[in-house]
Amino acid sequence: MIPKSQLKKIRARREERGGYHPHPLYLGGPPGQELTLTGETRWEVNPQHRSATILQKKMVNAVRKKMADEASH
Repeated sequence: MIPKSQLKKIRARREERGGYHPHPLYLGGPPGQELTLTGETRWEVNPQHRSATILQKKMVNAVRKKMADEASH
């Protein structure tokens, strides 16, 4: 996994905003991917994208926890 500080720098780039990364950056996906539009705006949320994001975050947190547990042993 890529450190959060490095992800923050990548995501701050203009070309890395405005969509969903098909290959998650924090799992080693390359910067500069063609982003998938989410259909979201500041005022409207796409329920399917929101559900997918929640699931993805749960999976990533589980992987991070497992990696931290293994590193501490």
